[in-house]
Amino acid sequence: MNKSEKALNELKKGIQTYVNRMLELAPFDKTMVGIVKTAYDNNLYTVTVNQQDYNNVACLFKGLINVGDVVKVRIPQNNNNLMYIEGKLNAEVQGGGGGGTTNYNDLSNKPQINGVSLSGNKTTSELGINMPTKTSDLTNDSGYITNEYVYSKTQTDSLLNEKQDDLNLSIVDGQICITYEE
Repeated sequence: MNKSEKALNELKKGIQTYVNRMLELAPFDKTMVGIVKTAYDNNLYTVTVNQQDYNNVACLFKGLINVGDVVKVRIPQNNNNLMYIEGKLNAEVQGGGGGGTTNYNDLSNKPQINGVSLSGNKTTSELGINMPTKTSDLTNDSGYITNEYVYSKTQTDSLLNEKQDDLNLSIVDGQICITYEE
């Protein structure tokens, strides 16, 4: 790496550090994920967010939050003093409908591929997906070389010995390129 590249990398790091710091301080609402560490009788909690404990955090849902619950924590205007627990990260509190299932097979309106419901283990043929098994099954619509060039090691060594004075080795985009002139 030359001096210019090193200088550009350091400049990039400095800009990224500055942008991260400005985002950290920007006055907008943030929603974070936390874990309830302690529950107090007065609907206040100690919550761990990003490995930092916050004490006396109020909760919108009285009596529904327990120690160990994973919760959504809102930080209005990026002010930690206004932080509150918005709810648990599960359907009971967030969805308002309660219940639900944890068994995929109990769900209705499962996704489908080619009209086949995605349940259990399905093969590509059961899903109506025909996968080519040979390159000859594919269409050469990009114009790739289609002739076969198969050389034995002896033929390759012979060809290289014949052409060694005409070979040009170069590195382009990290790849070794070999060219020769006839």
